[in-house]
Order: sequence, then C-alpha cells, then structure tokens
Amino acid sequence: MVDQTLPEIREVQEKNKAIKYQKDKFNKIIELAKMLDLEHISKLHTEIEKLYLHKFRTTDHFKEFRGKK
Repeated sequence: MVDQTLPEIREVQEKNKAIKYQKDKFNKIIELAKMLDLEHISKLHTEIEKLYLHKFRTTDHFKEFRGKK
C-alpha cells in the first residue's frame, strides 16, 4: 500500500483538484452562456477575446507561440 502522505502524491492530488476545479468552472460557465441572448453572447465573446489576448501576451504558457522578442 502506498503512503498517501508522500509529497509527490500530495502534489498530484493538488494538481488533479485544480484541473477538476477548472473543468467544473468551465462547465458552469457554458451552462450559463446557453441562457444568454445574442447581444450578451456577443459581449461575452468580446470580453473572452480580450482576456485571451491579455493572458497570451503576459503568461509563459504561450511563450512558444509568441515568437522571440
């Protein structure tokens, strides 16, 4: 039996919880977006686009796609 208190196991469990939390939030947002009318879906699209561009420019996650500066 594996000792569940090992740091490596704790890291994996925390990572899995974070992934599940993100998926749950995404699913909730999709459910709420389905209730919006076209005007508010367009506004949501614009805001998501702005957020994406901000994260694309400021995080290391997309560094390989940005090219070299």
